[in-house]
Amino acid sequence: MKCLICQKELSEASAYDLGPVPLFYGPVDKELEARLGNSIFDALLIECQTCSHVQQLLSSKVKNAVELVYQSNSANASTNFSASSLGKARFESVINNTTFLKQPKRVLEIGCQDAFVLYQLKRLGADEVVGVEPSNVDVYEEEDFSPYIVRGFFNPTDFDSHSFDTVIALFVLEHIDTPVEFLESIARVLNEDGQLVIAVPNAAEQLRRGDPGLFLHEHYSHFTEASLNALFSSAGFSIKHLQKTCSDYYIVATPSKEECSWPSIPEQLSRYNKQLASVKKCFSAWLEGGQLPGLWGANQAASNILSWTGCDQYRLYDGDEYLQGKYMSGMHAVINSPTKANLGKHDSICIVPISVQQVLFEECKTMGLPYYALTP
Repeated sequence: MKCLICQKELSEASAYDLGPVPLFYGPVDKELEARLGNSIFDALLIECQTCSHVQQLLSSKVKNAVELVYQSNSANASTNFSASSLGKARFESVINNTTFLKQPKRVLEIGCQDAFVLYQLKRLGADEVVGVEPSNVDVYEEEDFSPYIVRGFFNPTDFDSHSFDTVIALFVLEHIDTPVEFLESIARVLNEDGQLVIAVPNAAEQLRRGDPGLFLHEHYSHFTEASLNALFSSAGFSIKHLQKTCSDYYIVATPSKEECSWPSIPEQLSRYNKQLASVKKCFSAWLEGGQLPGLWGANQAASNILSWTGCDQYRLYDGDEYLQGKYMSGMHAVINSPTKANLGKHDSICIVPISVQQVLFEECKTMGLPYYALTP
């Protein structure tokens, strides 16, 4: 096996086995579940000692299962930006943390979901917006908005060379098993003075804190600042702006022939494994309280920690109204609204996602409810 960025050989014997976890893909899709059959797979991570990239040690079984997800109506594990107030808040975070080098005029978005981002950019002055989306999600309908959407995966031959001044790919890059080639293919359709806008999860923060949500079978790469610089440089791009939050990186890059060096950050997975063991231990101790546990945040972190600790009796809560009343893959409890009446049924609430941890802390304080942070 080779590093997805620098192509150096990796020793599979050095991989970290986190233990089997369910394939998490979002709300339960019964048709997809029937096609998947067994949906419990190993969680294996490996680290490149040359460029410090952390990636999944991918088996053919996992890759085939992920391909089935992409071919289904559940291709989007996260809620579309337009589908709920939390989705729109995620869009606002993208806009607020992205430093555009120029006003986008002719825009291509790869993995555009329902094209809500393209709609907003059109409102902000873009002349032409085009999307690429593999799933069958309906396009956002508002006013006379009618974007051109290519159904399927991105192929640069579908477009004229150097025909866009802005290419956007939000939370796509971590799903790509050939990230260098992917960025090189984007360079073929981007103007020579164009801008590439990328958003990916902040794996450095997840690794540092032992976040159980780091691992997701759909995520082939787990990016840090060091590995992002290595990747963009290898693909012929220069990062001009990088903004980070506790959960994400927002990058703006331009084509460049300059080579750059990057620092190696060894033993990331060793430290992560130790911190994750501590998180599991604390969660197991919290479960021993006796009362039916309540978890706020129905995401892959909840699915993973419940699986690793063998907890099969619990209640789930999430502020995303799109998810409420549904069941999530890998979990068997319906998602409830996090009202004071609901949350007050528990001695304390486990706050799951690190992305909105402080917000949920404040909400618990306002409601006078005790809480416990899954990832301190």
